[in-house]
Amino acid sequence: MADGGGPSSSTGGAVRSAQDATHSVQERLRTARKNPEKEIGIPLEELERRQREARKPRQFVSSESSRSFDVKSSARAQQVMSQGVDKYQREKRQRDLKSTFTTLRKVQVLLCVFGAGFFGWLAVTYLLPQYAAVQDRNRRMQLRYDRAQQSMVGWRDSNGSSSSSDAVTASTATNTPPVGPVVRVFRVHDDGDGVTRRPIE
Repeated sequence: MADGGGPSSSTGGAVRSAQDATHSVQERLRTARKNPEKEIGIPLEELERRQREARKPRQFVSSESSRSFDVKSSARAQQVMSQGVDKYQREKRQRDLKSTFTTLRKVQVLLCVFGAGFFGWLAVTYLLPQYAAVQDRNRRMQLRYDRAQQSMVGWRDSNGSSSSSDAVTASTATNTPPVGPVVRVFRVHDDGDGVTRRPIE
């Protein structure tokens, strides 16, 4: 029983593999018919032209009977179908590469424009107000510093003038002699002639 089941299972697996391969080939053929340029690198018009040329019989003239025969050769049909495929595929790859580069360049330009716009928005909404606030704060601090300097200079000037006036007053008081009470002395003399004289000293 075990020996009989082994070959049948292997045969079933081979059949399924063959069916899968057939379906895959058919799917590729359907895709190639829909878009042959994507699969084999040949445009649809060129493929149809080659198919017509491959199906066309070739005239062969026999040297013995001098009669012409229509000969259909699969090798010739294959040669017609595969001729220049490499060139078409190479050109297609170049076109795809150029299209990819063009798309990347457009994306780069869009990213640059978006980055510039975002930076402008950020500068207008955040950086410029911050810069203006910093400049205003620095200006106010400078004004306060200037006012403080002016106040300090004025205070020094006022203190210097008051001290100089005090010094002048002190020196004047020192140089001026003290004024004491005035004493008048009266002396009465009698010279004997009856006249009284009162000299004042």
